[in-house]
Amino acid sequence: MESYKFYTLYLAEGCPYCNFALDLARDSGLEYYAHLLDWEDPLLLEAKDKYNHKTVPVVVETTVEGEARSERFIGGYTEFKAYLEEA
Repeated sequence: MESYKFYTLYLAEGCPYCNFALDLARDSGLEYYAHLLDWEDPLLLEAKDKYNHKTVPVVVETTVEGEARSERFIGGYTEFKAYLEEA
């Protein structure tokens, strides 16, 4: 069964750590989707609430295997950086 991973980054405009996370994703060669949002955008607030994460960015890894999808909350910039260094 074929599987692949991609990353979703929920980013706030003007946030330096969001820019750092976006740079990491770009430089890593990983497949990613970046949502650059206003600080009060409902999608950003929903992501922060869903993953119980108070700050931005919010980084989520999604693994797709056939029809199945699973998500893993990575964290913010610091956790994303550490995650990529371990890989």
